[in-house]
Amino acid sequence: MSNGGNNNNNQPQTRYVGWVSVDGVRRYSQTFNTLGEAQSYVDATVNSAEVINLGFEHSIRYGVEPA
Repeated sequence: MSNGGNNNNNQPQTRYVGWVSVDGVRRYSQTFNTLGEAQSYVDATVNSAEVINLGFEHSIRYGVEPA
């Protein structure tokens, strides 16, 4: 029985979502191929002027998780 051939190195690639939420709603999110890229995105987004300004009057949360 064949299940498509080339299955030796077809492990699904884990992707990561970097996200930032404002008052519990994810306003910013992007998917990346590596954990480091997702973390860099979150760091840059959280430290952006827009999110810093939102943080004065809103609850900001952020993280990285497998996609």
